[in-house]
Order: sequence, then C-alpha cells, then structure tokens
Amino acid sequence: MIKVFLIGIPGCGKSTLGKRAAEALGLPFHDTDVMGQQKAGRIRPFSFYWQQRFLLAQRDAIEELSALDASAIVATGAEVPFIGDCAGMMRRAGTIIHIQKSPESILEELERNGTNKFVLQNMTTGKTIAINGQAVQLYSKEIEQYEALADVALLNDGDEDAGARKLVALITKLSQYTGAR
Repeated sequence: MIKVFLIGIPGCGKSTLGKRAAEALGLPFHDTDVMGQQKAGRIRPFSFYWQQRFLLAQRDAIEELSALDASAIVATGAEVPFIGDCAGMMRRAGTIIHIQKSPESILEELERNGTNKFVLQNMTTGKTIAINGQAVQLYSKEIEQYEALADVALLNDGDEDAGARKLVALITKLSQYTGAR
C-alpha cells in the first residue's frame, strides 16, 4: 500500500498532476479542497464562519483519508499542512511530496492564460473563486515550511505532461522502495 499526500502553494500542480498520476497508476485520487467544500456545507460562502468550517472540514478530510487502509493519491489545499495535526497525520499515514513551482512561474502562467485556475466553487450558486496573485504570494512565504514537512520534493517546472510523468515515476519508485502498490 502507498499513500501519497501532495502539498505546495496554490497553482503548483497538486490537483492536476495528482489526478493524472492516479489515473496512470490506477489509484484512487482525493482532493481535500473538494472534500472540504462539500463538508463545509451550504452556508454563506467566504464569510469568516465559512472559512473556519472549511478549514475544519479539510482537517476532517485528512483524518479520514489518513485512516483509509488503501493506496491513494491525495492533493491537499495549500493551507492543509498548517492546520492542527494535519502534517502529523499525513506523515504517519504515508509519504508527503512537495510539488515545487516558483511563484513567479505560477503568476506568469496566470497572466499568460488570461484566466485563473479555480480552487473553490460555491455549491449553491456555482460561482467560483480563482487562484489569484495574492493567494500565490501569501503561500509562497511558507515555501520553507512546505520543504521541511515533505519527505521528498518534485520540481514541476515543465509542462503538465512532463510533471505528470515525473510524479508517476516518483510514486512508482517510492512504491518499489516500500514494497507497496
């Protein structure tokens, strides 16, 4: 069994690469942003109360996924490693991979594409909240903490295909090392 938790700043590729690697390896994929949003419920989104419920829901998602007795790839929200004992739960349950991508590269992609990558969607209205420069810059201040929490890092400096191939290769190597599938 191999359980992998992907951490990193917004826009670094946790969800995108995680989904692709899970598909290639035939493993389940979980996204704590999605799980947290579903668990936080249908209250006035983006209020202080909703934010607190969302963070608690993300913590609950990590607890639930850490307890699974099965292989999986988990993309975490950017804030998850800094919530309560989430880092400890992830470390005890599996391997933490820091997906590295420079904040400058992420900001350039956002500007070049003219659209932002969505991270949350209001379950009632369907309205989305997009990653923006402020979110990327906010979490980029925590890069050293991501590095300290991770067991291993993966540099996602190429295109999506290259990043997915690198992640598949890394997970394959980790599963061979641990004797897991």
